[in-house]
Amino acid sequence: VVGGDRGEDVGLVTYTWCETKDGTVEGIGLCGASLTRSIGVGTGTVLRLAMPVEIIQLHSALASLERRAVEVCQQRVLEFALPMVIVDAEYQFDKKKLTFFYESQQRLDFRDLVRDLFKTFRARIWMEAVE
Repeated sequence: VVGGDRGEDVGLVTYTWCETKDGTVEGIGLCGASLTRSIGVGTGTVLRLAMPVEIIQLHSALASLERRAVEVCQQRVLEFALPMVIVDAEYQFDKKKLTFFYESQQRLDFRDLVRDLFKTFRARIWMEAVE
């Protein structure tokens, strides 16, 4: 469990950062191999190990809620007559943030949609374009 965007999220550690003897920061993969490319120094904080029940919750309950969120959001998109398609949704682990991934051929003003989705889901709404 890590500190997420204004809450908690669950993730899998694939790289860690360590300071070398000469003072530089280097990314190390789980297998111990050094990174061949720079992906930037992470700023997140690991709060604790996720408990087995939280992993089960992540794979079942949250996945079900996310599928329902896609359906509801796509219906709202039709009601607002926005030229976009909702591709996926992802809850932050603590359900304080809900990200919708969408495709669109143009820039959109979806502020009214976001307000409506907030009223429905009672979570911070984030819209992320995918290509």
